[in-house]
Amino acid sequence: MEMPTAQRSSTPMGAFLLLLGMILPLFVNVRSFRIYGLLNEAAAARDVGLLMVCAFLLVILNSLRALPIYLGSYLFCSAIFQKNRWIFRGMVILIIIVSYRLTSLLYAIRYDFGIPSLLVILMIYMLDGFNLETVRTYKRSAVLICALIGVQFLDLIPPFSAYGFGRGAVSTDIKLLAEYFDRHNVLTIFCVSQMLIFLSMAVILSRLLTDQHRLLRSAQELSAARIQALEARKDFEIRHLVHDLKTTLTTIEALAGVTQMLSGDEKIREYQQRITDSAESMGEMISQILETDRLRPMTTEALFDYSLFQVTSQRSKDRIALENRAQGRLLCVNKITFSRALVNLINNAVNAVDPEKGKIHIGIDALDGDIVIAVSDNGCGIAEKDLAHVWEAGFSSHGSTGLGMGYVREIVEECGGSIALCSSPGRGTKVTIHVKEVVPDEPTEYHRPGSR
Repeated sequence: MEMPTAQRSSTPMGAFLLLLGMILPLFVNVRSFRIYGLLNEAAAARDVGLLMVCAFLLVILNSLRALPIYLGSYLFCSAIFQKNRWIFRGMVILIIIVSYRLTSLLYAIRYDFGIPSLLVILMIYMLDGFNLETVRTYKRSAVLICALIGVQFLDLIPPFSAYGFGRGAVSTDIKLLAEYFDRHNVLTIFCVSQMLIFLSMAVILSRLLTDQHRLLRSAQELSAARIQALEARKDFEIRHLVHDLKTTLTTIEALAGVTQMLSGDEKIREYQQRITDSAESMGEMISQILETDRLRPMTTEALFDYSLFQVTSQRSKDRIALENRAQGRLLCVNKITFSRALVNLINNAVNAVDPEKGKIHIGIDALDGDIVIAVSDNGCGIAEKDLAHVWEAGFSSHGSTGLGMGYVREIVEECGGSIALCSSPGRGTKVTIHVKEVVPDEPTEYHRPGSR
C-alpha cells in the first residue's frame, strides 16, 4: 500500500531533525549560553535572581538540544511504523537512546536518559494515541515543545535529586549554589511554577488540537453526507427522466407497429420494422439503466454479439479476431454496462494499433470456474510512467475523453470479477478479465452485493 503524501514528507523531515540533533551541540552548548560565566557572577554577588536566570537558560539549552531528537523520532517513526503501534513505541525509545549515546561520544556531553525523558516519550505516545491525522505537524510539535520545556524544570528542583532527577553537571552546580545561598526553596518554587505553566500549555494545546480534529472530522463526514445526498438525488432524477423516455419510446413503438400494419408499401413496412426493432433495443437498454444493480446470466456469445454490434467502424471490426472457447457458458453481468466496458477496451486497442498492420485478439475461456476474457493488441503499448495511472478516473495516454480504464475496472468489480493489465512499449497491451461462471441451475437473476 502506498504511503500517504503527508506521511512521506514526515520521513525526510524526521531524518533531518535527527541529524540536526547530532550537529546542534556544536553551536548550542554551555559556553555559547555563558551559563558558567553567569553562575560565577551570581556567586560573587549572591544574586538569587541571576541564579534563576541561569536555571531558565539551562532549561532552554537542554530543550533546544533535545527537541530535534524527540521530534525527529516522533515524525520518523510515525511515518515508517504507522501500522504497528508497538514497533513505533519501541523504535522511538531506541532512536532516542542511540541519539543520546552518539551525542555523548561525539561531544563528551552527558545526555542523561532519565525520568524527564520518559515523561516526554509518554507525551509522544499520547499524541500518537490521539490520532490527530487532520492536524498539521507543526501544531502537534508545539504540544511536544511545551511538554519538553516543562519536564526539563524537574531536573532543577532540589528535592527531586534523591529520585534520580538532575544528574547532569550544570544542573547539580545550580542546585548546589542555591543551597549555598540557602535559597533552595526559592529555586524549587521557581522551577515548579515554570513547569506547571509549560505543562498546562501542553495540556491546553492538546485539548484544542483534539477539538479541532473532531471538528474537521465532523466537517468531512458532513461534506461526504452532502455529496452522497446530492448523488442520490441526481440518480433519482435521472431514473425518472429515463423512465419518462421509456414511456415515449413505447408510444413510438406502438405507432410504428400501427403504421406498419396499415401501410401496403413494402419499403415503408421495412422501415417501420426497423423503427420498431430500434425502439425495442433502446427500451431494453433503458430497462438495464433503470436496474443497474441487477445482474442477469447470459452466454458468452450473446454478450460479444451485442458488444461487437456497438463497434461501428468496419475497419475496426476487420482488425478484431474473436476466439470463443467458452461457447454456451454463462456469466452474470449487466449487459449494457458490461458491454460498454468491453467496447471501451476494444476502442483503446483500436487507438493503439497501426491502421494498416494492427491486430486485436479477443480470447474467451472457461478456467477453474471463471470466464476469462483477454483483449490483447500489438499496438504501441503503455509507457512505464503511465502504468501507475491507468486506473485513475479520466486518465488517457492518447488524449481520449472516453470512459477510461477506471470505469472498466469499476464495472468488472461490480460483477464480482477482477481485471489485470500488462503492457510493454512497442509490443502491445493485454487486459485480462475474470468473471465467475454461472452454473445453469443457479438463480437466473440477482442483485450486486451491497446494492440493497
